[in-house]
Amino acid sequence: MISDVIVGLTVLFAAGWLLAAWLRPALRRRIEQPKYVFAQQIQQFDENQQASNSRETPHEPR
Repeated sequence: MISDVIVGLTVLFAAGWLLAAWLRPALRRRIEQPKYVFAQQIQQFDENQQASNSRETPHEPR
């Protein structure tokens, strides 16, 4: 009985989300925005790491 309620609510939620994403594309872009911001920050971090590694002088081993 409870599993039927869980499955039913999950299907309704998924259908509602698909309908909202289809009718309002701006909603999807807004929800996915943090993913793109994070990816951009990672790319910028990697570029900064590469730049700082190229500026370093090699150290002599002891």
